[in-house]
Amino acid sequence: MAQISTTISDAVLAVASFYVAYHVFNSHLIAKLGFAIIGTAATCGAVRFAFSSPPRDLQYYHDLLTWLSSMVALPFIAAMYLYLHDLPLLGFAFTGGAVVLTVLSKSMPSDLRRRSPQFASGAALLAIGIVCVKYSNLHGLVGVVVYILAALCVGTSGYSVGGLRSVDVFHYGVAFANLALGSGMYRRDQRW
Repeated sequence: MAQISTTISDAVLAVASFYVAYHVFNSHLIAKLGFAIIGTAATCGAVRFAFSSPPRDLQYYHDLLTWLSSMVALPFIAAMYLYLHDLPLLGFAFTGGAVVLTVLSKSMPSDLRRRSPQFASGAALLAIGIVCVKYSNLHGLVGVVVYILAALCVGTSGYSVGGLRSVDVFHYGVAFANLALGSGMYRRDQRW
């Protein structure tokens, strides 16, 4: 049976992520790429959950892009925040670290490979949060807090408040968080 609620929540996440990717300036290419990866993963999810029996290839690409969203996309967004706040070496470390971890992931033990996205996304959110507190970036900080609440309090399995699937609440939370993070870049850059 198709999971219509998850199709809708993934579609909302995709639209929000692509909206931010489109509106982030070309000088912020690394952030554009991060938001686009999240949007692409959500698009695959929306299509996947529209089927009662999705094709295996679609399942594989959705899982891969979801993994890349945590492993690469959030560190890329963190790198852009660091670049915008005159911390280019730390931003480069996030960009390079995400790429190196992704390349090395095939040779990692399975437990470490499974935990790597949690480490990468957690470090990225911590870096964005610290920069936002230091530079009084309320929009970016709200995005970080909503991401953390969505991941830790809601999660992606089971049911949440009001009988909604947790994964759907998670998607709506991440969609809002992406909009807030994008707005935080605008507030810093004053050109969006």
